[in-house]
Amino acid sequence: GGSSSARLAYSLLGMAQAHITSGNLGLAEEFLIEFRDQNPDEDLVAAAKLENIRLQILKERWSEAIGLYDRWLESYPNHSMVSKVRLDRAWTLMRSGRKADAVMAYKGLAGAKLRTPEVYAAKIWLADQNFNSATNRSEAEKIYLVIAAETNCPPYLRHRSQLMAGRAALARDGYDDA
Repeated sequence: GGSSSARLAYSLLGMAQAHITSGNLGLAEEFLIEFRDQNPDEDLVAAAKLENIRLQILKERWSEAIGLYDRWLESYPNHSMVSKVRLDRAWTLMRSGRKADAVMAYKGLAGAKLRTPEVYAAKIWLADQNFNSATNRSEAEKIYLVIAAETNCPPYLRHRSQLMAGRAALARDGYDDA
């Protein structure tokens, strides 16, 4: 019945994920094709599409991955993984050499009203860009301090922001003034 078909689709997706993780990309693609033939439910389809994107990234097919991210975000605007997908898309834009687009993607995510780990990660990425530019270290420090004070931010990101705020202060003012 329907439940055994759902279990089969779920198992095929799991096999595709396992093969992607172990680097057997050809086998992974075969499992994803078989998965699609099962006519799985919408949540599993969304997950499978993310695995296909992961496959494209491992093959360094950046344009293909970015296009698939765009279509996924359009198809699943209210999915629980939207923030994660937007962060992954921004990272992929950066890896593909599209830095200006990546900065816009990170800024868009950082400006979201949501308080997800991905939103904080995007803010930290932008602060890191300021820190690494060497001319915007005081701006980086401000962003790091705001993140460090956010109680909703995951502790590992708050701690990193506290450390980086200190580094930015040292780099900006020199040891004695920090």
